[in-house]
Amino acid sequence: MTMSGWGPTDPTAGYQDKQPWRFSEPYLSINRKYLKLKMQLMPYLYSMSRNASETGVPSTRSMVLEYPNDPVARGNQTSGQFMAGDSFLVAPVVSDTTVRNNIYLPAGTWTDYWTDKNYSGPGWINNYSAPLDTLPLFVKGGAIVPVWPQMNYICEKPVSTLTYDIHPHGNSSFTLYEDDGITRAYQHGAFAEQKVNVTAPTSGTGDVRVTVGSPSGSFTGKPSSRAYDLGLHVAKAPSSVTVNGTALMPLSTRSAFAGASSGWFHDASGRSGVLRIKAGSQSGAFSVTAAGVTLPATSAVSASPVK
Repeated sequence: MTMSGWGPTDPTAGYQDKQPWRFSEPYLSINRKYLKLKMQLMPYLYSMSRNASETGVPSTRSMVLEYPNDPVARGNQTSGQFMAGDSFLVAPVVSDTTVRNNIYLPAGTWTDYWTDKNYSGPGWINNYSAPLDTLPLFVKGGAIVPVWPQMNYICEKPVSTLTYDIHPHGNSSFTLYEDDGITRAYQHGAFAEQKVNVTAPTSGTGDVRVTVGSPSGSFTGKPSSRAYDLGLHVAKAPSSVTVNGTALMPLSTRSAFAGASSGWFHDASGRSGVLRIKAGSQSGAFSVTAAGVTLPATSAVSASPVK
C-alpha cells in the first residue's frame, strides 16, 4: 500500500505498486472480496482495537499469547498462523501452492469460516484446499462477532441493523465498543459499550440464551434504538425462539425471512446450518432464547503435522 512506502507516486515503467485496484482479474475481485469482509467485520475489529488500547493485548496475536499453556503454541510450529482478536484463527498461504498443511487448532471447537465444517482440537489440519481466493480462516467455538451491513467506508450508511454472528459453545461474552467513527471525542468519554452474554451447551442438544445488554455511554449519532439480527450456528431448527419471553414466528423460506421485521428461520443450506433470528427494534436490554437446538457435530483432526 502507498502508506508503507511500497507504492511510488509515479511508478517506473513496468512496475505496479501494491494498491489493489492496479491489478487485473482475478486479483482485483479477490482483493475486493477481502476488503468487503474487513468492512463487515469492522465492529469486531474496532472493539478489539479498543481492547488493545486499554489492556495492551494486540488485536493481531501470536498463538502463544492466546494459548500460553499449549506446548505447541509455545513452539515454532505455529509461527505461520495467528489470532485476529480472540475469535478468528488465520493461517495464510505464503508460498505458491493451493494446499495448506500444518494448520494447528488448539483445544476447543473451530468452524471453517467458508464451509461451516466443524473441528475439535487440539490437532492439525492437513491438505486444506486453499486456492488463491481462499484464506484459511477458522472461528473459535463460543465466538460472538458483531457484523455491520455491507458498506464501502465507515459511516457510509447508518447502522440501523446490527448483527451478532454467534458460534454457541458453553458460556461466552463480548463487549462491543462504538464511537462516532470520525472525531477524537472518544478521548473525552464520547463512546458507548454493549455487553453480550451467551449460555449454551458444549455439545448435543439444549437451549441457547443470548442476553444483549443496554448500551452504556453516548456519542454524537448514537441511535436511540435499532434492529438486531442474530445468526446462531446450529445444526437443527429449535422447538421455539423467544424474545424477552415472547414467541417469535417461525418462517419457512429465506425470502419470507428477508421480508419480515421479526421472526426466525433455520437456514440449512450450509454444512452445519444457521439459525437466523430477527429480534426486531430494541432500545434497551433484551434476551433471546432458542430452545432445543442441536450443536453441529465436529470432525477429527490429525494428531501430527506433515513432516
